[in-house]
Amino acid sequence: MLFLVDLESFTRIEMVDYIERELFLEYKVKRKDLLAGITRKGSYNFSFHIISSEEEKLFVKSSRKKLLKETGFKEIVSLKQTHSDIIKFVDSSNLSEFVNNPYIIGDGLVTNVKQILIAVSTADCVPIMFISEGESLCGIVHAGWRGVSSKIHLKMLDNFKKYGVSFDSMEIIIGPHNRKCCYDVKNDMFNYFDEKYFLRREENLFLNLEDVIRDDFINKGITNIYSVNLCSSCNNDLLYSYRKGDGKGRNLSFIGLT
Repeated sequence: MLFLVDLESFTRIEMVDYIERELFLEYKVKRKDLLAGITRKGSYNFSFHIISSEEEKLFVKSSRKKLLKETGFKEIVSLKQTHSDIIKFVDSSNLSEFVNNPYIIGDGLVTNVKQILIAVSTADCVPIMFISEGESLCGIVHAGWRGVSSKIHLKMLDNFKKYGVSFDSMEIIIGPHNRKCCYDVKNDMFNYFDEKYFLRREENLFLNLEDVIRDDFINKGITNIYSVNLCSSCNNDLLYSYRKGDGKGRNLSFIGLT
């Protein structure tokens, strides 16, 4: 018999406040030399990998220029996301390659270069940001259930470990996504996640990916874990949600060193 645990009784993650800007929500982070946030739903398009015409490509470029102007950064680097566990390191030697080609395959980015925003697109999946308190290093991953199951968020830690970053000095920000209130799944998800991460409400089954991610980080010695308390489905007026019918729209989560 399966016993489904109500995760409301579990330890809560500390929530991150945000400031509403014209194009994005700016997260209130401790590091003063770092910007992190997510674009708002609106009349712009920041994601290359969901477009199908040259006209749309030009619109994405113009949208990104407006975002760069508002944030004060020089470049945006993103990837062609495929729900993989591939992570790319962006440094001064390969920066131009990524800037000129937004179709490099991968679902995670890490960088030590200042004045660039590394970004992932989501519309229900989980954007996860990685911050080192001491080193000039930041990272971000796109994680749906496949990415979380393949532990892309833990593989990102290897990049920080190479720089001598102590895990207990890191901060994690879990961005807006389809949360446990709305992420209804089928029984086949039991093949990928422990039953304690599921909720049963009436005839529906819901998965809490945030707690899976949280527990994975805690097991690695990371305790500074924060969450933006926004569900993409519940807040569909503010954020894009694929499950709510936003087939083309994507939220761009980004992080960068100033």
